[in-house]
Amino acid sequence: GKNSAYTIIPENREPGDEHYSPYILSLAATPIPAEVLARTLDDKGICVGTGSACSNRKKGQSKTLAAMGVADNVSFSRIRVSIGSITTEEDIEELIRTLDQESSILRKALR
Repeated sequence: GKNSAYTIIPENREPGDEHYSPYILSLAATPIPAEVLARTLDDKGICVGTGSACSNRKKGQSKTLAAMGVADNVSFSRIRVSIGSITTEEDIEELIRTLDQESSILRKALR
């Protein structure tokens, strides 16, 4: 789904879909590079990943994302959010709030 700040990958992912792990979520805040957004969130105390959890650190479009029809620009901006047993609802709300604020600031800087 889409919202003003980010896109969930894949866009047609539904809550409870058994084809995806309920503990890992991929988001993209285009056109912000994933590494820039990850570092910005880290500065705010929120840890996210870039690339695949099992990647070999190769740069470029993920073969999996390409096979899913994810556009290159979305793949370039993708971050990975992992949710664990100690993740609270407040943590998720803080992620959304911070993602909204920081992606807006970063997009203005990229213009």
